[in-house]
Amino acid sequence: MRLVPSIAASAFLVIGAACSSADVIRELTPADVDARDREYLELFTHRQTDAALARVVPASQTPEVRQALAKMTEILRGQHFDSTEVIGAELLEFASTKHVRLTYELHGGGGWYKAFVATIDSGGDWRVEGIQVTPLPQSLKSIDWFPLAGRPPLLYAWLIATIVCFLISAGSAVFIASRREMPKRWRWVLIAMLGLGSLSLNWSTGEYSIKPVMVKLLSAGYLKYELYGPYHISFALPLGAAIALMRYRKWRDERSEPRSDAMAVGGLTRIETRP
Repeated sequence: MRLVPSIAASAFLVIGAACSSADVIRELTPADVDARDREYLELFTHRQTDAALARVVPASQTPEVRQALAKMTEILRGQHFDSTEVIGAELLEFASTKHVRLTYELHGGGGWYKAFVATIDSGGDWRVEGIQVTPLPQSLKSIDWFPLAGRPPLLYAWLIATIVCFLISAGSAVFIASRREMPKRWRWVLIAMLGLGSLSLNWSTGEYSIKPVMVKLLSAGYLKYELYGPYHISFALPLGAAIALMRYRKWRDERSEPRSDAMAVGGLTRIETRP
């Protein structure tokens, strides 16, 4: 069941891009929200489906949502978790409204589970706007999230394109930085590091997305939305590198052209050519 509004979900993705390390996840995890989310998940282990429904945003308290919560109760009922780890944290604040989505890896007598709880704090109250529980065959930590063997040709081509775009941007920036006499070279170094657009690929599923209006540093990158989760490999058109190299070529050509100075001496014109 997903109840998170699309605008919040989109912003979650932007902020969640930084959530690839345990330190960042801890920074984005409010202790009070974490504590109440754990208590909320325990409602399902104690078969308190109606209590869980009462915490859902009022507009989403429908029979369909209650049925979805009942299915989660069937999955988690009677479980006693010996391990509960936050593996993803996403935070979004608008004035006095705060959206928090925490993703957990749970382990109990019934095995491994993945759960996320999305909440909204506003007006001194909090509500659940999204929740999902998924049984896992094994711990997420034990999964190889970046296998290289046996992948489809598209993934290898994508990886090569990512490396090439990175080398073009980084190489151009280093080249421009080494042109000590070039005017405003550091400005052009920065421009050389920028790529236009973003083509992102989920390495585990092969799903991809295209964002034409986006600026990417060094024209390539990778990220993980969760501590244990798939890698997203992305690259961009190294347009900044092309512009910076064109500017360098123009400066080099202007610098190599001879200059002619006309000097009038006693009615005669003297031409001096300087290299």
